This record gives sequence, structure tokens and C-alpha cells, in this order.
Amino acid sequence: MKSTIILGSARHLVLPEEMCQLLHLSEGDVLDVEMDGNGIHLRPSSEGGVTLVREGELLVATGYPKGVDIGAAVLADRDDRGTTVVAPYARVRGVKK
Repeated sequence: MKSTIILGSARHLVLPEEMCQLLHLSEGDVLDVEMDGNGIHLRPSSEGGVTLVREGELLVATGYPKGVDIGAAVLADRDDRGTTVVAPYARVRGVKK
């Protein structure tokens, strides 16, 4: 996708709404800027951290680097919470793992 944008006051850039939607970018997201010859490249930053943005009734994860399997990350987080939060209470109740 290609678009033309105008550099505004204080050198601010406003990205087209369609691009932001496709990249799940929202106000406050961190972008990496890289110069390449006479051009620049903007990418969602991998250091910005993952945030959840509400789109209608859904929560959409933003800010994760491309190639990350967010579904696997969610399942791994659930497993971690299961061992750190649920396991101690299971022992108290006498439930076997």
C-alpha cells in the first residue's frame, strides 16, 4: 500500500487511517524510524510492548513484532498463570494435579 502524507507543524506525520487499521496502530503506539539512503522506514516498535485495543466488542493485541504467534503467547501466559495462581489453591483444597 502506498500513500502520500504531508509533514505538519512540529514535523508531525499523520498516517492514513486504513494503514493504522491494517497495522493495528493507535494513538500512543511506538514506532521505530530507520533511514535508508534518501528514504525512511517506519515500523511498529518491538520495544513498545504489547497493548490491547478495543475494536467494537473485540480486544486486539497491538505492538508485537511481526512473526509473533500471539495465540501461542496467550496460551503460554495462561499456563504460567495456572502454575503460579491456581496450583497453590488446588493443594489447599486437596485437589490432585
